[in-house]
Amino acid sequence: MNRLKRILIILAIAHGTTLSIEYQDQLNPDSLQGWLEGFGVFSPLLFILLYAVATVLFIPGSLLSLSGGALFGPVHGTLYNLTGATLGATIAFILARYVFSTWVERKSGQHLQKIQCGVKNEGWRFIAFVRLMPLLPFNLLNYILGITRISLLTNVIISFICMAPATLAFTYTGYVGREVLLGGDNLIQEGMIALTVIAAVLFLPRLIKDFRSEKTILASEVIQMIDSGENISVVAIDEEPDTYTLSNYQSAILNVLKDEIPIRLHQLEPLRSHLIAILSKDFNDAEDAALQLSRLGFPQVIVIDRRLTRR
Repeated sequence: MNRLKRILIILAIAHGTTLSIEYQDQLNPDSLQGWLEGFGVFSPLLFILLYAVATVLFIPGSLLSLSGGALFGPVHGTLYNLTGATLGATIAFILARYVFSTWVERKSGQHLQKIQCGVKNEGWRFIAFVRLMPLLPFNLLNYILGITRISLLTNVIISFICMAPATLAFTYTGYVGREVLLGGDNLIQEGMIALTVIAAVLFLPRLIKDFRSEKTILASEVIQMIDSGENISVVAIDEEPDTYTLSNYQSAILNVLKDEIPIRLHQLEPLRSHLIAILSKDFNDAEDAALQLSRLGFPQVIVIDRRLTRR
């Protein structure tokens, strides 16, 4: 795509974002209902397209998700919201990858390296985690993912599945809110269901994390813990350790060969109060090293699991 077309697309999105912010208060159920009623059976399609455009223009998806629930109910509203969000996320992904990747790199700042590192090491699993856990704003994440190595199809499928829980929660909340305003029946029951759905969505990321082995951790999680100032140290046990994914965190890495652990305890002693993450090209060697340290009395030892991240 030539430079002129890129500039025109950027200007169009910038202008659209400005207008959408100016008229953001119109994205409420009453205003949308009045607008959509004139389209009859095509109103769901128009709503989906509106949701997609709003996503590209950085309008918070929660606004439309609430409206979708109020207008279409919990079942159809969830379907329309999820379809619109996925379509918008896909458009943003394509725009970032093929039109203005440089602009996205500038805007994403320090987040870009973490996302790229996570995708490189964990592939689709990382996409699932960031979709379930709100580490970054939804709209910004859509663009950042476009300049990673993840494929378009994988991004679409994983995003659709993993955005579903939060979409359901917002949709049901919008539905219950509209029922309250209209004085509908069974408000207490509907309210309890809404609270249950929200609580389940908030707990879901923790539940999924707990289902993984308690003795493994992902490289991206190590990076997040280091950045947040937690007491975590990486022990690389290979003769020539592959620290590419942690290349900016060399001060947190200690290189101790697996067979040398018993005779280098004096170097490991200061780490007893830390969470120790074992890094190795061979997962079995890492597990052996973790077992050694545990037997030597180190209370918190974990393995950086890279088995599913190598292609």
